[in-house]
Amino acid sequence: MINAINTFVPIVGITRTEDNARGPSSSKRGSPEPVETVSKQAVTQIEETNKQRAAALQEEREAEAQRLLEELSAGVVGFGTRLSIDRDREAESFVYRAIDESTGEIRSQYPLEDTLELRAFFRSLEGQVIDEEA
Repeated sequence: MINAINTFVPIVGITRTEDNARGPSSSKRGSPEPVETVSKQAVTQIEETNKQRAAALQEEREAEAQRLLEELSAGVVGFGTRLSIDRDREAESFVYRAIDESTGEIRSQYPLEDTLELRAFFRSLEGQVIDEEA
């Protein structure tokens, strides 16, 4: 026959034996924490882990977006070329240029200079042709 059986009940934090079944006794490891405290700690740890994962995922996404942007720029304007976007005030238009990074030479431009000059000319005529009689 068994004289003593130790049963640990973590929810209540009691150690019981057949010989001493009257109440809680002290454990060598100390009394366990209440369930509410353990649950709050677990939730806090899970939330912290989720925040860290979200931050890491955001960094990965930003790095991937930057890499894709660089690939796209290289594919559109070529390697060793940078894209310049300026505003032509006279033509009231944006000008897109592919510029060679080593020489500074303009490889391509949209719209072309002739088109910009024509737009600027027509803009200068605005308001000059008005029929005051109706």
